[in-house]
Amino acid sequence: MVYIPGGSVTIKYSQSSTDTNSKKRVSLSSFYMDKTEITNQQYRMFTEWVIDSIAVVNYLKDDWYFLDPPPVKPEDQKKMAASDTVATPAKDTVLSALGGDIPTAAPVATDTNAAKTPAVATSTTTTATVPDTSGPVRRRINWARVNHKDIFENNDDEIKSKIAPMFDPATGKIKEELYVYNFTYLRATGTNKNVKVGEYNTEPINIFPDEKIWFKDLNNSQVEILVENYFTQPPFDDYPVVGVSWKQARAFAAWRSHTNNEYADIAEYLKYYRLQYSLPSEAQWVYAAGKDIKNSNEPVVTPEPEPEATKVDSAATAVAVDSTGAPIVAAPVVDTTTVASTDGIPTSSEDGDEPKEKKKKKKKKKDEPSEDEVAEITMSKSEKDGPALVDRDRDGNLLVNFKQEEGDYSEDGANFTLPVMSYAPNEFGVYNMVGNVSEWVLDAYSPSAFAFVSDVNPVLLYDADPKDADAMKRKVVRGGSFVSNAKALSPFTRDFELQDNVHCYIGFRCVMSAPEILTKKVATRRKLTGTTRPTASQSAPAGKTTSTSKATTTAKPANKK
Repeated sequence: MVYIPGGSVTIKYSQSSTDTNSKKRVSLSSFYMDKTEITNQQYRMFTEWVIDSIAVVNYLKDDWYFLDPPPVKPEDQKKMAASDTVATPAKDTVLSALGGDIPTAAPVATDTNAAKTPAVATSTTTTATVPDTSGPVRRRINWARVNHKDIFENNDDEIKSKIAPMFDPATGKIKEELYVYNFTYLRATGTNKNVKVGEYNTEPINIFPDEKIWFKDLNNSQVEILVENYFTQPPFDDYPVVGVSWKQARAFAAWRSHTNNEYADIAEYLKYYRLQYSLPSEAQWVYAAGKDIKNSNEPVVTPEPEPEATKVDSAATAVAVDSTGAPIVAAPVVDTTTVASTDGIPTSSEDGDEPKEKKKKKKKKKDEPSEDEVAEITMSKSEKDGPALVDRDRDGNLLVNFKQEEGDYSEDGANFTLPVMSYAPNEFGVYNMVGNVSEWVLDAYSPSAFAFVSDVNPVLLYDADPKDADAMKRKVVRGGSFVSNAKALSPFTRDFELQDNVHCYIGFRCVMSAPEILTKKVATRRKLTGTTRPTASQSAPAGKTTSTSKATTTAKPANKK
């Protein structure tokens, strides 16, 4: 991940380039963002973690894989009850050494006679009460002993016979319906009256990506190689994962948060914070992508250079040679518009007049477009000029993966997706914010979101239920993809998709909140009061005192009196 310092950005919430009212200026705190989209290899770690836990808990049932002792057998419980003592058991926890939830479809570890096996008590007691037998026993998995290949590519006949029901006889692959993860999240606004806003809700999510989405999205196209290999085979490890819904992307972020101590190579001091991964908010995404000067086609405003104290005519300094060959140096011709004063401050040659250079600079600042105008300029240019604005290298090669013309995909180097670190990163070090694949963001889609979201760290959250209308299930998608034309290649272009839909051109990346880093702006210092003003002495080099500073020094005692 890369560090994105906080700042302000103008967000355009309308899909129409002529709508100049649906925009909002917002401020953002600092955050971390993945430098690339989530890859097939990263997402496969998620799917393997889920299926490994299901295999260990529901099929292998070997005590060697668990940190906690096995459940107490019925005959042992009778002896314990007879002696009026119950042994201290393991605390009821989720089935993960790192806190990750295992889905209800597979996670709960029980023995063969689960209905008859009583639960383990949660504390030591001297009473004769038999522990509660109403629920299954939860045990923590020792992930140091779990290896995906050792389980599913093992030649041991006993292990193969235990996990055989997990495979689909028709395809020889693990059944996709087994990849279920219990996604726990804070409930936002929604229509479900049974779940209160601000309370935790757990929802089982099938997290396996749709490998057939290539065939579904690209009709009448030969894409069998992608269907059979894209997600599972090593040559595509560094390609962006696709065929993932908005909920699946959020489930990945939640799992990543639970396992971040081992999964993420983060700085040691960050481990003291309870930092959570999530999808980027729309504002975070636009802010990070807006700094991509090349790919956003954003006009670059070059700052006016500082006025020089003395300007010399270059033609007057040309070196000539006399008849003997000795160089003749012409006297420099000084532009009398601006000359250097004795105190080093440029002044006009005419007393009492402001330097013309300063006037010219102020006028330039006045003509510079605001950030709101920059957004409008970028959008209008993208729609008008199209491919002419797409960034290229010095050899003329395209630096964005998109659809150039009807039937022309390959000028950028690929017909489909590309590895996530293709081309060049933007100023923040983030790759492919536009092009390659579009990206899910956290916000629900609403054309009028600008009217009611906050102006600091804004996000529009809405947890739609299955019975809700499609209009309530829309989530924002940003960035454009390999099937998009040049008009979509702008951080200001906005689109949406239903939260449960998947496509071969939509992926995602994650963000994580960053602790605020205090700067010199908030340092403890003396406040300027009354008529006190910064003087030339405050900026003068050490050992030098200007006439202005002397006057100020002598005036201070008078002010105190």
